[in-house]
Amino acid sequence: MWVNPRATPVSVKVLGAGCARCRKLATHARAALDALGIGAPVEVVDDPLVIADHRVMSLPALVIDGRMILSGSVPRVKELCALIDRAVTPQAPDIGTSGSR
Repeated sequence: MWVNPRATPVSVKVLGAGCARCRKLATHARAALDALGIGAPVEVVDDPLVIADHRVMSLPALVIDGRMILSGSVPRVKELCALIDRAVTPQAPDIGTSGSR
């Protein structure tokens, strides 16, 4: 039986230029992490070179463990909870049932 608890993200970053929307996303991300019981700090990154490394086209963006999960919007905390939960919860391995009798 495969059992794997929710993985805690190593890093959570909000990429943005320091505008009001970027600050709001950082606030919402902290609230979502708290609601999910994930004790990870939120790093706000405004360095254009770092943002370019992530190939972000629209700001703000949310990056978890090096993977961009959101770009160009500021969702509500409840919506962020769902996005973050999907990003940090490992998926069960596909054991494949097709073709078996």
